[in-house]
Amino acid sequence: MALPERSKLADAVQSDGSWTASLDNSNRVEIPVAVVNQIEWLRQAKATASAIRVAVVPLDEFSAVEVFPLSSDGLAATIEELEEFAQLTEAERDQFHRLLASRWEVNIEVRKSKPYRVTLPREARNLDLLPNYPGKVVLYPREQRLEIWKPSEWLQNRLKCIALLSDKIDEFLTKRV
Repeated sequence: MALPERSKLADAVQSDGSWTASLDNSNRVEIPVAVVNQIEWLRQAKATASAIRVAVVPLDEFSAVEVFPLSSDGLAATIEELEEFAQLTEAERDQFHRLLASRWEVNIEVRKSKPYRVTLPREARNLDLLPNYPGKVVLYPREQRLEIWKPSEWLQNRLKCIALLSDKIDEFLTKRV
């Protein structure tokens, strides 16, 4: 008996809420509906847009990026809105500007009857922040952002988190007994 053919793009959900997805030959990745449903600005776009303009920025020291929506008026308006909303200090504002200095702007294709799709920026792939076709990525919806990781970096990050939180987890489990 033959096994059903797996989708080339939306591969698998992991127990931690992340999704593994394959790149197509145009270095695009499909964003599974379950991920879209966890991020409000992605979910709302289905009714109103054919594309969402987003900023893709490096995530800390890892080979990963973070994706968040831009204002319809562009990056400058997004920065202004954030600075006003968050009441950033001068040091925080400087850090935010440095973060956005290494950003790439791309569109997420909003497709009514199919998963959304985003092309990974060539510059991020050239810097080895993200893989090229035929690679895979890990998609992780976090609050109102979408993280995109190289699978090996995702695993390393998880191991670091476990090491950092190990004592807290042990303490919690000891108190429960």
